[in-house]
Amino acid sequence: MDSTDKFREYIHETADRLEGPSDDAWHSLVECGRAALPHIVDAYRATRDLDKKLALISVVAEYRTHEALDFLGAALASREDQIWKSALDGLVMLGGESARDVLRRAAQSADSTKLEWIAEALSQIETSAEDRRS
Repeated sequence: MDSTDKFREYIHETADRLEGPSDDAWHSLVECGRAALPHIVDAYRATRDLDKKLALISVVAEYRTHEALDFLGAALASREDQIWKSALDGLVMLGGESARDVLRRAAQSADSTKLEWIAEALSQIETSAEDRRS
């Protein structure tokens, strides 16, 4: 087993131990950094446990990398309220024009409830950008 396989195995084993966004497993995954992103996405797809999915979205958001945009955008399309709201939080954390683009695309097919949340997220990103400029 090479180091990539060992890393992938470590990520999946740690993800299996997740209980929420404040436990040791969550912190371990965050500390793995961006290199763990593809393995986190795999772990997300492999689990049916809602709490684990939410924690994994939170881990990805903590990386604050544009490489997470596709994952967060796909999670935003979920019908599960907690999933898309968590993805929305991640996109707001990431911020920037790329996150706004993801949100604008999602708004095109969103129902009225999700559309309100997306509008608020876009507003939060804009406010954050204005704060950084001043």
